[in-house]
Amino acid sequence: MPAKRDRLPIVIDPSMAFGTGHHATTQGCLEAIELLYDHYGPPHTALDLGTGSGILAIALAMLDVPQLWAIDIDPIAIAEARKNSAVNKVTSRIHFSELPTEQLPTPFALVVANLFSSTLVTLAPVLSMAVEQTGHAILSGIQLDQEQEVLTAYCPPTWRLVTRFPREEWVTLVCQRI
Repeated sequence: MPAKRDRLPIVIDPSMAFGTGHHATTQGCLEAIELLYDHYGPPHTALDLGTGSGILAIALAMLDVPQLWAIDIDPIAIAEARKNSAVNKVTSRIHFSELPTEQLPTPFALVVANLFSSTLVTLAPVLSMAVEQTGHAILSGIQLDQEQEVLTAYCPPTWRLVTRFPREEWVTLVCQRI
């Protein structure tokens, strides 16, 4: 992603967690976050589902999201995300947890999920409950040949596709709850 002068630098040591910011799916998520921020400002609540290194939660914290959760089923990922948030001086702005989405204080204005396509499809009913009406979901980790399967799971009357960010053999989708 080309650098803009007003972008904030994020320092990441992924260690044993996913997410350095160099992969096409992470870059697509960051572009989508930037697009939504430019259009709507910071969401009042957000969830980084499957936080890995914490890079997406850190980006959201730097954009002053007031209520921000970062969850992962891997305790090592949560530990690494905490370390990276400390390096970026945003730890106090993020609630880290291993809780399942269903046990969080939903709904969220924004959910960012950079996961496998099959996981995104499985989670469609959960995310339909976790994202507030007119809220957004940024879905990534989708190979181009799996895009239609994900779009079928996130379709009207519950969702509408806002835009997509194709990059290399991957695509990031921005969907809105309707």
